[in-house]
Amino acid sequence: MSFSMKTTQKNTPNIRENEKNALVIRLERNQTDLLQLRSQLDSYRCEPKTYGLFEYIENLKNRMERFSISNKEVIMKLREQRKVISDHFENAKQQFLEFDQLKDGVSDYRTKCLRH
Repeated sequence: MSFSMKTTQKNTPNIRENEKNALVIRLERNQTDLLQLRSQLDSYRCEPKTYGLFEYIENLKNRMERFSISNKEVIMKLREQRKVISDHFENAKQQFLEFDQLKDGVSDYRTKCLRH
């Protein structure tokens, strides 16, 4: 019995490390995807044609900038070896939610641009 307990205790840190690495990879992918979203907004097709669209695109760009900064901070904290994954898991979940909202905002903006 003690053998199986030791095996379980040894595997737990590896599982947590794998979870942490998976979170970091997803956050890094979001960072890369954010650059692509930003380049979409910089396209001539997304030039704002009304003041409302101008405000919308500026708001999106500002949110993207804040997201990028906070995303990098969460990645850095997750990479710290002395931190446990649970310390920053909620922050990572919030980053995923915020990134999805930004993607929806860019999609909505692009649709509005095409209508004008």
